[in-house]
Amino acid sequence: MSYARPEAIVEPAWLSKHLGDPNIVIIDASFHLPTANRDPKEEYVSSHIPGAVFFDINEIADQKVDLPHMLPNPNDFQLKVGELGISENTHVICYDTNGSVMAGMRAFWTFKVFGHKNIAVLNGGFDKWTKLGYPVSNEFPKTKLANYTCSQHNSALVTSIEEVKENVKKITDNLLMLEQRVDFAAQNPNHAPV
Repeated sequence: MSYARPEAIVEPAWLSKHLGDPNIVIIDASFHLPTANRDPKEEYVSSHIPGAVFFDINEIADQKVDLPHMLPNPNDFQLKVGELGISENTHVICYDTNGSVMAGMRAFWTFKVFGHKNIAVLNGGFDKWTKLGYPVSNEFPKTKLANYTCSQHNSALVTSIEEVKENVKKITDNLLMLEQRVDFAAQNPNHAPV
């Protein structure tokens, strides 16, 4: 299968050959809806891809609003990802425990909003990684504090509520509004949008 942007996705076989590469940081961006009764931090602690750090979507978010998971401001983003050992030159690989179609893609998008160039999603996420028999770990990687500098903010990737409301008024046959649904991902485990 070919992808429109092959640089945006890596296969487990490729990642297994690059474990320990000092230019790569693997992030477990897992998040679960409250109804799942799962704790992504606990799951990370018990089992993750060797060397992966935990990207907490609840912490790497705007803490000044009452809505969950809103984009952080650039300064907070720089600080938080720098603490994970990520610089703007790091090759970041995102995954989650839902085939990388939810939180893994959200982390990918967040980095792209802040202008990160070298980022990819692990095809199939942690589930595919483990099904293929690649190693897992419960050890915390030793991270080295990095200096992250956001490049040009990519405002084309962000839409305000006002813009959404305005676009709803303009709906025509040529405009299709899409809503990602977790149940769609569950019914289509081989679908990894890029």
